[in-house]
Amino acid sequence: MNDRLNRKCIYFVFLHEGTEQEILSCIPWRQWHDLKIGYRCLAAQDAAGIASFPVTNEIMQQLGMEEEELFRLAMKNTPRLFPLKTCSISSMFLQEKTPETEKEDDPEEGQTVGQADGKGAGEGTQETVPETDPCQMYLVTNEQGANGAAAVLYPGAMAGVYDRICGEGENRNLILLPSSIHEMLAVAENGLLTLQELQQMVQEINQECVSAEEKLSDRIYRYHRAEDVILEVDL
Repeated sequence: MNDRLNRKCIYFVFLHEGTEQEILSCIPWRQWHDLKIGYRCLAAQDAAGIASFPVTNEIMQQLGMEEEELFRLAMKNTPRLFPLKTCSISSMFLQEKTPETEKEDDPEEGQTVGQADGKGAGEGTQETVPETDPCQMYLVTNEQGANGAAAVLYPGAMAGVYDRICGEGENRNLILLPSSIHEMLAVAENGLLTLQELQQMVQEINQECVSAEEKLSDRIYRYHRAEDVILEVDL
């Protein structure tokens, strides 16, 4: 098969909120709550960045696939091509000020996401998160920082993120805030901020800081650890 249609390079992304119907009519996609999942093919990736192109209906036909098959294939490929990365917002600023020689993994200080429980949540990532802190807000994206919001869909990803934010065995949920198509923010549902306040925060950030091409949603989502499922918060 032509390299341009390499099945191993097909991955999924969340489409931005304003994706036009004319575009949607030309590509395979599926609904996920109020969001839409689309597909792309990775053409090249190096230090300069990522080159990719959308999977169209025509390409899907050339592959001899239906959308459901495309989704299952992308679910296998995406975590491998774009490994999960997560860290606390505070540690992001701390790492910017810390020399490389001091940023060494220490099993007593934190754990590498996806390696402690063997669930594969972000296999290959070098990012570490500190011991559990239910008051912290965490960034959920991929190592490349491109179209990383879709990382919340990776098998086992949110379970691993939950355990590191809330602690194993805790009985609380995570709230997911769609920062942009490139990342989501995760925070424990601990009552410090109401759901209405969290959703208002998302709406204000979208209005003031996020371009139309990168806006994901004004809604927020809840991850239920017991059922390992993400649901839309109905306010």
